[in-house]
This record gives sequence, C-alpha cells and structure tokens, in this order.
Amino acid sequence: MPALEATHSPRRRLPAVPQARARPLSRPLPPIPKPLSCKQCKTTVTSYNATLPASAIPPESRTFRGFSGKASLFTETYNTTLLPAKVQLMQTGAHLLAEITCTTCTAYLGVQDPARFRKV
Repeated sequence: MPALEATHSPRRRLPAVPQARARPLSRPLPPIPKPLSCKQCKTTVTSYNATLPASAIPPESRTFRGFSGKASLFTETYNTTLLPAKVQLMQTGAHLLAEITCTTCTAYLGVQDPARFRKV
C-alpha cells in the first residue's frame, strides 16, 4: 500500500482588520453637568452648573445654613413644586418664604424667598 502523504491546502489568509482612525474632534464636547437629585426618590432636581458662584454671593452670606445643614443657592430647579408663601420665624427674624418640594414624592427640598423675585 502506498504511503499517503498529507496534502494540506495553502493557508487561507483573512483580510487585515481595518484600523480605526481616530479623528480629532473639531471642537471639544461641552461638560456634562452633574445632577443633584432628591434624596428619597432620586429625581433630578438641578445640577451643579446651576449653583451660584461664590463671587456672586456677598461675603457675609457665604456661611448660610439651612434647617438641616449647609445650604446652596441655585439659579434654576426642575421637577419641583413651589408651595404658597408663608411667614416663618428664623434667628434673623420673620421672613416670608415659600417651601420647595419634590414633584414626584413631595419631599421637602428647601425654601425660596419670593420677595427676591418681585420686580420693584
């Protein structure tokens, strides 16, 4: 019986993997604002970009504290309900304040001073 030689077909070459060319962006993408959410239901209420910069706050007001700790001042909020304004007694006297609550779970978020937004 003649010896059989193993006949291999020539190795098949696959096409080269295309190299992805990293194209530089024409301009940098804008920063994505970090959201601030309601503690109870995690609904987005505002973002860090909406906080007032320290340069816009008078020096005597930078240590402002709310009922439950350090407070921040925001220029805009979303998913919130503004309750009717009422007089609240504070250490600095009586103030007309409107409470801000979460639209989804009605959790207390803070207060707004409606007198600051009145046009004189």
